Amino acid sequence: MTNCTPEIEDLFKKMSAKILQLQPADGLWRTSLLAPENFAHGEVSGSGFHTFALAWGVNSGLLDKAIYKPAVLKAWKAIAECQQENGKVGWVQNIGFDPKPADKDSWQNFGSGAFIMAGSEVIKLR
Repeated sequence: MTNCTPEIEDLFKKMSAKILQLQPADGLWRTSLLAPENFAHGEVSGSGFHTFALAWGVNSGLLDKAIYKPAVLKAWKAIAECQQENGKVGWVQNIGFDPKPADKDSWQNFGSGAFIMAGSEVIKLR
């Protein structure tokens, strides 16, 4: 259970259902959710935040585990594969006002934060 109002819980569930619909087969959401075909590879910071939210929803009892857990685990696997041997998390979009492609060497602190946040909820999944 949460301390959210019923309206906020309803909005969270609607947004979660939509983000689940938009998840590509490889598990990583693209830099642009509206034009994912423009990006050959997923982006880690957005994917990390989406993964955190969905895992939190399952862990909080707001989202159906049977529906959302497989998507969370698929996303986490893809995110974890973007971490390099030296610990750096790549495939993070640079700061900017419009979507730009990321690559294995692009990183930002918020990408590492999203990675850690997602992992902190994924590890709680049962």
